[in-house]
Amino acid sequence: MRYLVLIVVSLFTAPLPAWAQVWGEVKNLGEEVNSYLDEGDATVYEGMLYFSARDHMGGSGDWDIFYIDPSTEGWMMAEELAGVNTPYLDASPSFDGWADVLYFHSNRPDGLGSEDIYFSRRVKGKWQKPQNLGEPISTPGVEAAPCISEDGEMLFFCCDREGGFGGLDIWVSLRTEGGWSEPLNLGSRINTAYNEKYPFFTHNLLMWSSNVLLQAGDYDIFYSHLTDEGWEKAQRLPDFISSSSPEWGAFFDAEENLLYFTSVRMDGYGGYDIYSVSWEVSTSPPSFDRIKAILYRD
Repeated sequence: MRYLVLIVVSLFTAPLPAWAQVWGEVKNLGEEVNSYLDEGDATVYEGMLYFSARDHMGGSGDWDIFYIDPSTEGWMMAEELAGVNTPYLDASPSFDGWADVLYFHSNRPDGLGSEDIYFSRRVKGKWQKPQNLGEPISTPGVEAAPCISEDGEMLFFCCDREGGFGGLDIWVSLRTEGGWSEPLNLGSRINTAYNEKYPFFTHNLLMWSSNVLLQAGDYDIFYSHLTDEGWEKAQRLPDFISSSSPEWGAFFDAEENLLYFTSVRMDGYGGYDIYSVSWEVSTSPPSFDRIKAILYRD
């Protein structure tokens, strides 16, 4: 098995802080975003809330990407992301703020596999026609749920390619002068023989969903911190978040100390809804310098 080893030069600008487990109340985002259909994959970019929604009025069909100003009220204020959606599945938005690029996954027929990762650049305020990332990211299998790191240098995603631990695994590709590197499996600290998907990476924190604990729910949300020695042991979020219902699509807004996630619950509006919960931390997460080298180890 080949997996990722990080050789870091001054990876963190400060010692790894103690993340305090201080949680607020889990809240449904309400009818401003959620409906009797399915909503998920929330992310915040430039003050706007972006999310995926299935078969919604105003969409192009299947899962589409929408956005809304959180200060407005009413579902009708949510708008489809023009120039990106198709009659096929288009979901899981992630934004590179440095380059003004949107990443998402789709099963449109021009792909290399059943689901591929696409990107779109915003030029003069308009999102351009999406392009398939192509090899070595896209394969004849499934590549989905992209997450671009804050410095735009690492692309996390889930896929079922050879070299994994079984099912869907989480992989990462590093941006190089020649394009994206050959994807690397994050290793056994993250991946299992079950499914790991919907990665989200911020600062030194990785979050994802897994069905490794089927007795606790369909999919639960886990997290791990990256240290100079590699990934810490994965931890499952508390029961009031990772419940007996499926949870996925975690996104942590560090500016607002808000964790967004997707679930289907009794207090929901029908199908999958988007929820939020405050997550207070004792100190700010450390920023990281560039990863200086990535090596393979057998």
